[in-house]
Amino acid sequence: MDAATLQNRIYRGYGKAATRLGLSNTVSRPTSAGDPLANVIGTLPCTFNAEDWKYVKPNKYGRPTWYGLFDATTTQAGDYLVGPQGTFFIAAQQLHLSVLCVECNRSIALLRQPAPSASTGAQPYGGVCISDSEPGLGTLDPSGALVKGWPCSILIGGRTEKGGTLPMSTKDAGWQILLPKSVPLVLRASDVLLDDLGRRYVVEAAELSDLGWRCNGKEVHP
Repeated sequence: MDAATLQNRIYRGYGKAATRLGLSNTVSRPTSAGDPLANVIGTLPCTFNAEDWKYVKPNKYGRPTWYGLFDATTTQAGDYLVGPQGTFFIAAQQLHLSVLCVECNRSIALLRQPAPSASTGAQPYGGVCISDSEPGLGTLDPSGALVKGWPCSILIGGRTEKGGTLPMSTKDAGWQILLPKSVPLVLRASDVLLDDLGRRYVVEAAELSDLGWRCNGKEVHP
């Protein structure tokens, strides 16, 4: 038996187990920047465990990763699974290993600062202008959000701001933001992310790995 045949049998075995343990989920494969869940390619019974195949350990604070149990012969990394347990994206389907999924607790739009002027000499001040034409998200004037409505994981993590010497001053906490590799652009430092709660983050660093995008961000206040 070769590796491909063995992998196929493993995934089909997952599918048989999921028919007993799982609930129906829609499978979406992003094809546009504006609505990543619009392209539904099917439904699957799915269940997720907190990286524990005995199903005895609950998930804990600050852990967005889960093992997915479903027939993964028709899915791929970057797909979204939406069902009663929540919204997940598939981070990796590695050979003979568990399917790694990331639970999404927020959805975001991405804004990008205009490129700096190439002119020389004195220049007027420039920057991002965010309007309130869309509650909770906003738009970048005039080009608008580059991507919009992308479910992702945003949890406290990364670098926390130093300083804050006044009695009631607070430090801006760092946030770790995870997105699938199917996002149709290259994320970069200084990108602005707006979530569905109206919070705004500036990307300080962005890394694309085989598991998708991992960003360190800082919450900013208008």
